[in-house]
Amino acid sequence: MVGFSSKAVPEGELLTLIGQTGETVPFDDWTLKAPAHARGIAADLLDRWANDARGVDGAPLITPTDDGSVLLHGSVVAAFSEQEAAALALPPAIRIQLEIETSGVFGRPGFRLETRWVRPGGLAARVTPVAGRLRFNAQDWRLAEPLWSTLEAVRAVNGATDDAGQQFAMSQLRETLSAAEGDILHPNGFLKRLRISYAAGFSLDLKTDGRHFDFDPILFSRARRNAAQEGEMPDGEDDGLLPPSLQQRFVEKFRGSDRALNAYRLDDCTIVYLDPELKGALEIVRRAQGLDEESRRKFALSPRRYISEAMPDGALADGSVDALFIETQQYSERVNGIDIWRKPVLPWIKPKANSWLPESFGLYIGDPPEGEQVDIAAEQLDEAINALEKAVVEGQDSVQIGNATVPATAQALDSLRALRDRITPVAASSSPDSEPTDQACPLFLTVSENFEQVEYEESALGAVQTFTSPQFPNAVSSEPKDHQRTGFNWLAEAWANRMPGVLLADDMGLGKTYQLLSFLAWLRHDQRVTEPFLIIAPTGLLENWRQEMQLHLVEGALGEILPAFGTNLGLLRQGRGRDTQSGSAQLSASAFEGYGVVLTTYETLRDYHMSFARQRFAVAVCDEAQKIKNATSQIRRAATTVNARFRIALTGTPVENRLQDLWTIMDWSWPKLLGASRDFERRYTEDDAAALGELRGQLVDRQDGRPPVMLRRMKSEVLDGLPQKRIVKHQIYMPPAQADRYSRAIEQAVALRGSGQRGLMLKVLHELRSTSLYPGSPDGAEFDPAHSARLQAVFTALEQIKMAGEKALVFCEDLAMQARLAAEIRHRFDISHPVARIHGGVGPQMRQQIVNAFQTRPAGFDVLILSPKAGGVGLTLTAANHVIHASRWWNPAVEDQATDRVYRIGQTRDVTVHLPLAVHPDPSLRDASFDFKLDQLMERKRGLSAQLLMPGETNGDLDNLFESLFEPAATDQPDQTASDAVVHAVPANLAPEAPEQRPTLSVRHQPVEHSHKAPRMVRYNQGDDRAWDIFADNLGKRAIEHLIIRDPYALAGRRNRLLTADFASHLARKVPGVSRVTVIAWDAESARNDNFETTQRTVDDMEREWDRRFMGRVPLLLELKSRGEDRRFHDRWIEAYLDDGDRLAWNLTSGVDGFMNTDSECTVTLWDDV
Repeated sequence: MVGFSSKAVPEGELLTLIGQTGETVPFDDWTLKAPAHARGIAADLLDRWANDARGVDGAPLITPTDDGSVLLHGSVVAAFSEQEAAALALPPAIRIQLEIETSGVFGRPGFRLETRWVRPGGLAARVTPVAGRLRFNAQDWRLAEPLWSTLEAVRAVNGATDDAGQQFAMSQLRETLSAAEGDILHPNGFLKRLRISYAAGFSLDLKTDGRHFDFDPILFSRARRNAAQEGEMPDGEDDGLLPPSLQQRFVEKFRGSDRALNAYRLDDCTIVYLDPELKGALEIVRRAQGLDEESRRKFALSPRRYISEAMPDGALADGSVDALFIETQQYSERVNGIDIWRKPVLPWIKPKANSWLPESFGLYIGDPPEGEQVDIAAEQLDEAINALEKAVVEGQDSVQIGNATVPATAQALDSLRALRDRITPVAASSSPDSEPTDQACPLFLTVSENFEQVEYEESALGAVQTFTSPQFPNAVSSEPKDHQRTGFNWLAEAWANRMPGVLLADDMGLGKTYQLLSFLAWLRHDQRVTEPFLIIAPTGLLENWRQEMQLHLVEGALGEILPAFGTNLGLLRQGRGRDTQSGSAQLSASAFEGYGVVLTTYETLRDYHMSFARQRFAVAVCDEAQKIKNATSQIRRAATTVNARFRIALTGTPVENRLQDLWTIMDWSWPKLLGASRDFERRYTEDDAAALGELRGQLVDRQDGRPPVMLRRMKSEVLDGLPQKRIVKHQIYMPPAQADRYSRAIEQAVALRGSGQRGLMLKVLHELRSTSLYPGSPDGAEFDPAHSARLQAVFTALEQIKMAGEKALVFCEDLAMQARLAAEIRHRFDISHPVARIHGGVGPQMRQQIVNAFQTRPAGFDVLILSPKAGGVGLTLTAANHVIHASRWWNPAVEDQATDRVYRIGQTRDVTVHLPLAVHPDPSLRDASFDFKLDQLMERKRGLSAQLLMPGETNGDLDNLFESLFEPAATDQPDQTASDAVVHAVPANLAPEAPEQRPTLSVRHQPVEHSHKAPRMVRYNQGDDRAWDIFADNLGKRAIEHLIIRDPYALAGRRNRLLTADFASHLARKVPGVSRVTVIAWDAESARNDNFETTQRTVDDMEREWDRRFMGRVPLLLELKSRGEDRRFHDRWIEAYLDDGDRLAWNLTSGVDGFMNTDSECTVTLWDDV
């Protein structure tokens, strides 16, 4: 029998998989040969090892040994659930309590923490560490979370050699205790009250009243610092480490000392500790606060540079300054105008969030996660403060502010005042009559802007030219496709008509770069243009530009290439520093002489825009032009100073978040064409179809005989040679567990409807989205794809793809689900190699290795799993011709980018895109299922994108999606075209009247039918009689061999035990006979009823009541579960195994007691032949 064996060693646990004949199974084959219930765990271990995952101590989490075993780090062992540990033959977690006491005074020499193990009654327990385990009562036990992290933190506190180390260790311990206090951990009173925060990053809170300027540091946690490195821009007000009152206290203490301290005590029980590297950076911030105002402005413009220059050599690791300083939304908004401090103000443009997370402003009452966010509008702050001041003076307990109850305390009052201070300009730091010096401002070239009114315009020069399509340039070595030749001709005609600029907005994968290079080659060779070309692109794409030139152009076709970015800038610089620091050009006046193409990044252009502005370019290109979509950013300001005869913006998504994105891009390409920003915002709104049609016509139609200013084509329109793309929508009924959990989430949604609580609304939407993928966590050993409608569709599609011998990409956002899918796919389809995954944790080199391996493997079935964001851009995976979106992103642009890894130039086979849709079985919920509604939202956005506009993720979408869950779905289907067909793969259980009409997939094999029938559901309202038809009608005259009642609270208190016995007795009278009954429920300790019953008393009482009803005729088996062993036991089911071999299952949303008690509401769902 295949199974695991484990052995404790000082470094952790040594795990071995023993094969059928006693051999040791190599680690690489665990996902293939491990028992089914352990394959997901094995896949996760293999993935961690492949990505070199390490613990906080730097040690590898997974270490394969030479003899085929695997060494597991202690933190990995501690994180296993009881089921996972049992699956790996690890001992159970120790269940006695750990007490933690303090010895000495914290912050003074001799302070220590003492621990002791105690039994439930408080008696000391003798526990002996043995290797990586604990020995208690002559048995080995596993040290599980949160005990493992707690003991590690205690050791760190006691082992610290200085105050800083001890404070950091205490912050880690306090964080662990905050999440884990309860039945098993008992810290003393001081530790409960102590709040230690660990600061790992900072930003600047910039304050100005128009004439006076100052700043203070805002602290951030390590988690926020890491998120910022991944590209997130935190909110300085909402995401800071400290609440407003303590942040203000920190600022006061920070300014109260001439240097940064290791730690700051903010009140009796709150300490903030500074990471040592952060402390060094804040030392420089503190010194900068004492500089004159002009120097403070310069420091705020480039804090990273000043800190890097001021730090001693070797004090910081490479790149650590970039990580320490975090650009918040507020910092970026102000620094973007550090012109300095003459940032354009566009009040007609309302800010939008980066995602569907709610933007809030106010107080957080209580401790997470039980606390509450109280949102307060800025204009209501004074009124709220006055009301709270009055309540405090009068001794009231609380005061009503809006819809929230705020405690009338001095702390709440201080928080509100601090909140007001943050949005009020600082008091003058010098004489009120003083003005900023002239030298403080002109760090950016000033430009005429078209914000409130048109101040600068360009127009096509001269009369309309009769245009004849030119010969395609000989300098292009590769043959163009028809649409690329059309794009080249369009660019050439725009140039010939002396238009200021254009926007090339072709769909992804149509070769925008190729069309542009062909045009530049024509200018250089046919038009004899001698001025250089400027190409501005994100750093990661510049190498791609060089490769495309080498691939498609003859050598030297455009002249010599100058990489004006990175370390090469040192060869071009004539002065020290950047243009934006000195206010003058710092690159040599002859820097660009003799070059045909200048390649640079947006950031380099920003920092040296005065140097670039001196050079006249024939053509300036903004690749990924959405980089300049923010009208008030420094990058966009720098781009407007470029001196070019012709400007070309390249982007496949001209509208990412709002229509103003398009205005900003076009105002760079052709100033004044779309008028002033204010007028544009008023004239064109996303819900005005007529206005949008007018806008589209202005951009894509010929105007006054000249070519259109924008060219936008979709692959489906222009690529006749591209294979067909078929979209197959698999509609599958949710299995019982999934349907039940979804119903509970819908009940929450009903309660929230119309409440205006956007944060809770978002939480419910995420729960519906998550449940539609899988009803619970995929981490557990009980994971089963059969519990998920979407996963059933995924595996049905993969079965067909394997039969056809083709390859597939599976996109899934959840990393834990990725690991389970990788293991399940490899095992189910007997794939010889591990199923690879590409996600944000996979580095660029490993990512390319995975891609190369997938692309070059011999023809035949293969699968690659990817995250939509990390794997959806920059990869070519045309070896696959199937794409399965197991989970879907809100924005169709992300999904389309993912699909385009397969459906792009180079693909030779038809492509099938599979969209699994989970459908709720209740007829009242079916058409409003989350997957249906999300699909409709994405189709609407995709349709707008095809016309011109890709709306971003808006709060309106959130509201509409939430409300649509209560309405029936529209019956209209999306339009179908020859190259983008939509096929609805509806299983028989959704279309029983004509299963033979179900469309098939492109793999030429008939889909596998799903066996279960449509469920039946009955909803009982409060006060309704409990009709037994849903049970009796389906049982008929058949006897029950085995009746199983699964209900965590079936035995919780005498009342529930009586109802459970009555239910079984009543049901037994409906059938010829019942052979035996099993009741599965919590034990007394886990049920936590108020009667303080013991488990033995519960069992005795239930057995007495059973005997009174059945007189010994029907045996009862009680299977009691412990909450500590199985925290996921929550579903409530009745299962009947019948004498003819059939099985029926009823899901009871409120359990047996909810069905038997008419004071409750209850829904019963019957699943036949499950």
